[in-house]
Amino acid sequence: IYYEPSDYWAVVFARVGSVFPQIIARSLGLLCFAGMVCVLQHFYPDQMAGAGGNHMVLPFQMVVAIMVAFRLNDAFRKYESANETMLNLHSTARRLVNLMCVYAERTPEADAMCEDMRRWIVLAAVMVKKHARFEKDFSMEEACGLITPEEMVELTRTVTSRADRPQGDGKSDKYPSRNRPSYACWKLQCTLTHMYRAGLLPSAPHAAKIDSCADDFSDILETVELIGLTIIPLPYAQITRWVSLLFLIILPLTISATTSNELRFWNRDGDEASQTAEGIAYTLGVCFAANLVYFGIDQVSTELEAPFGRDENDVDMEKMTRRVDKHTASQLSLRLGRPVSHFDLFPESRKTDKDGVVSIGQPLSASISRISLRGRAVLKNAHIVRGNNDTHIEAQTRRIEEDDAARRSGDSANSASGSRRGSRDSTTNSLSPAVAATPGGPGPAGVFSECSMAASSTSLLPQGGFNRNSSTHSAPTPI
Repeated sequence: IYYEPSDYWAVVFARVGSVFPQIIARSLGLLCFAGMVCVLQHFYPDQMAGAGGNHMVLPFQMVVAIMVAFRLNDAFRKYESANETMLNLHSTARRLVNLMCVYAERTPEADAMCEDMRRWIVLAAVMVKKHARFEKDFSMEEACGLITPEEMVELTRTVTSRADRPQGDGKSDKYPSRNRPSYACWKLQCTLTHMYRAGLLPSAPHAAKIDSCADDFSDILETVELIGLTIIPLPYAQITRWVSLLFLIILPLTISATTSNELRFWNRDGDEASQTAEGIAYTLGVCFAANLVYFGIDQVSTELEAPFGRDENDVDMEKMTRRVDKHTASQLSLRLGRPVSHFDLFPESRKTDKDGVVSIGQPLSASISRISLRGRAVLKNAHIVRGNNDTHIEAQTRRIEEDDAARRSGDSANSASGSRRGSRDSTTNSLSPAVAATPGGPGPAGVFSECSMAASSTSLLPQGGFNRNSSTHSAPTPI
């Protein structure tokens, strides 16, 4: 959930994603004990006078503060590491596709292998997500073509290990479900090795560069495993909650006794019933606020300690996996010169329709609306909050395109007089032939020529490629 930090009251009264709806029941349940203490204080004031006091709550104050602060800080560090890991997954996937597009030869065979390697990269990202969520179903991935039926048989039905040694029991096991991301990484490196042996990569250092990036990509699995399986030890979590619970139980005893004595001292001539009502209201109010605070901190720590879950405040793994799919496809399209079909993973997480129009979410009320990883951006000119950080940029882009269209229509209307055309021709003729013929020269045509030259010269290798069996290489075309 993303929110505007400057919107103070929207954050204060947020309902969606808040922990208070989850802790209100236990807070009210413990408040019943505080009410019972108030009743006993009213009927047995002398006996309850010695049951409460500041001396009872003092030993717990500092201990509770230290333990709760340490747990909350450690939980947030773990949540931050989870976000960083998913960003590393995304950046490493993009870097790996970039290296393949740049280094591989410009042949149909190399293009097909680059597409296949991109598929394995996306499949590895999906498997990392399933690994963190303990999911085993691949029906959606098989339906969209991300994994083939033959690969599913190899992954789920083929026996890969057997305990047939003298001390074994002869049990046969299939490919481990907790090791499935390694299957995609293995296929990725097999394709890379085949490309090098087929001469589709210029040299061993270039192949080693891509292989090193593939190793970094596979290491992210271990980081996800570390974050997902590392939780605070049970004894520490137990003692933290025991100390907090004891503090909240002793707190009404202390507040009730102290409030009763102060009211009797300051209102000696007052009504006893009013004093009792004031004391009960004050005790219940303070205890309920304390219950919300301490139970809320505990619930926040609990959610942050499991960042790869399905809660509203967890890391949006679906959105990041979809980005890996779409962004790598767009990078590969720069090499191929045509649109590349992506697998349309997790379509429920997208914020635009098939025409690229941003969908408007529900109106922003006092609470913060639930938003995916893209967050939201405020369009100052329309005063609309939408679920996409790129909405403002897209709106500005549409405005510029509309201005350009209006300008072109005006130019075509004025071109009948021939005044602008003559001025433009004279300006063009005044340019030297070298400047006019230079790619990237002045004018829109030069801009598109420069972009086309950059796209065709993406590879850092000579256009003819390297002959790995020859001692000489053709000179690279200058850029």
